Amino acid sequence: MNTASTRSARLRRLGAGSVAAVALLAATGCSAVSPIATGIEYSPSDGIVKDVDGIGLRNVGVVSTGEDEKGRVIGSVSNATQQEADVTLDFSGGSAEVTVPAGETVSLEEEEHILDSTGAVPGAMIDGTLKTGSTETDLKVPVLSPTQEEYRDLAPGTVDEKEWTGHLKEETHHYGTEGH
Repeated sequence: MNTASTRSARLRRLGAGSVAAVALLAATGCSAVSPIATGIEYSPSDGIVKDVDGIGLRNVGVVSTGEDEKGRVIGSVSNATQQEADVTLDFSGGSAEVTVPAGETVSLEEEEHILDSTGAVPGAMIDGTLKTGSTETDLKVPVLSPTQEEYRDLAPGTVDEKEWTGHLKEETHHYGTEGH
């Protein structure tokens, strides 16, 4: 083989290697500047997640059938501190108060924490305040609808299942046919 053909073969290999390197970089380079999705904290349910001074709120929401209706505060409160904590969730229509032992979690569903009125329709957010010790933190908490089966038994009062779910039944529509 002559020197020119050896040089040409080297250039082809170098060119092919460069193309492969650029293709690999293009295919994987996006992840170098994108956040890792599994590292982003999010609320895996419909309620909120909030951490303040060792007190953690998990999936906190208010189940209600309407703006002027009663609402039930649900979710859990955890205490990562070394001392028992008195925690209050205040809303315009009432509050939920719990004592959380050190290193423990308390489910708000264990007791009925009922608000006189939510002040908002299901799907909206209501203002609240987390109070623990001398700390007060503003919250935005979702009003959850008992149309969702997992919240139906948590709604204060009686929920008329037909009223809330009747529109969800499958219907057959016939368009453009005679006799209807």
